[in-house]
Amino acid sequence: MRFDERAKNLQTMADLNLLEPDVAEILRKITEDDYCQGPLKDDQGRPLEWWVFGPSVSGCCVYVKVSLYRGKVICKSFHLPEWPMRYPLRMK
Repeated sequence: MRFDERAKNLQTMADLNLLEPDVAEILRKITEDDYCQGPLKDDQGRPLEWWVFGPSVSGCCVYVKVSLYRGKVICKSFHLPEWPMRYPLRMK
């Protein structure tokens, strides 16, 4: 897994008392109920498709944006959401 160490990602990890291996484990446990959006084209023209999920972590919703590239997971975002998350596959 490649993890983007942006300030808001690191702050969320600190707030939730998580280490990078914890994030990898959370990503492994994502289900279709956590799905929010995707695939989304890469905004920098790279050959990537991004998927957005909103799993619950320690009672908090976390905005997760990931891509698969050459068999590896790239985690661009792992932070508290900046807007309400929508879950189109969840049963009401």
